[in-house]
Amino acid sequence: MDKKRKVQIKEDGNRISFKLNDPANEQQAAVLEDSEEDPAEPLTMVTDHQKKKKQTGRGRFSRFHLWRPVLLAGISAIGIGSVLGFVMLRMIAGIDAGVPQNGSLPAGTVDTEEQEAQSKEGSRTPEGLEAFVVQGGVFGNRENAEEWAGKFSTAGVPQVIWLRDGQYFLFVGAAETEDAATRLSEKMESQQLETFVKEWETGQAEVELTDTESEWLLSFEEVWQSNLARLPDAVSVDIDSWEKLLETFPDESEKLSSLRDEISSQKDRFKQQDVEGAQQALLNLWYQYEQALRE
Repeated sequence: MDKKRKVQIKEDGNRISFKLNDPANEQQAAVLEDSEEDPAEPLTMVTDHQKKKKQTGRGRFSRFHLWRPVLLAGISAIGIGSVLGFVMLRMIAGIDAGVPQNGSLPAGTVDTEEQEAQSKEGSRTPEGLEAFVVQGGVFGNRENAEEWAGKFSTAGVPQVIWLRDGQYFLFVGAAETEDAATRLSEKMESQQLETFVKEWETGQAEVELTDTESEWLLSFEEVWQSNLARLPDAVSVDIDSWEKLLETFPDESEKLSSLRDEISSQKDRFKQQDVEGAQQALLNLWYQYEQALRE
């Protein structure tokens, strides 16, 4: 220990030097010599700054653990309260919506059937009707069509003048199939009446109808087609089907009222047990059906 030696110690990354022969540092030097002789126990110097740092970190960690349950409980309470508040608000809003104002009854109880019909009104596209017709001619004006129709009237053949796209079609018969229509045409040709067989259909058109009107119109199409299928082999149509159709007509409907009136006016012709008359009645109903959809 005669030689002067320096011992260097790091404190927080700063290098501190001590002289062994310095009386003020003899005690510290002795500690250093002991540490060199016993390498199993390295010298560790803890300064006041390091002690304060450890104590400060430990204190923060302890305070966090202390307040952690409180923070978690607060966050949970806020979340649950928000959910319950939203649910209650929806319930209150739903109750208020169903409460009548000024002591009056809800609007839906005034006339439920009428409002339901109006609320279900919308665009419909009926399937339409189609069949084979026996045509007596086509004209540019009604006068010529009526003049030519007189020839068929003289022969006892009923006819219908059908206006479409500015032209007047003269129809003198109708059948479900082309063969049946051809037989009608041949019968008229034997009476020196020129005719022509062709397929005719009511074009699809988008109309505003309620559900009840649409259902009734579908029933009309079915009754019309089934009665046309009975002709010309049968001598009559199904009167009961037309009467039932009139009974189920939706009274609130204005759009289809003209078609209902035409059915009523043709009932007597159906009762005559006359094939030609029944065909003319079906042609008239078919024409009125198209006019109702185009109005």
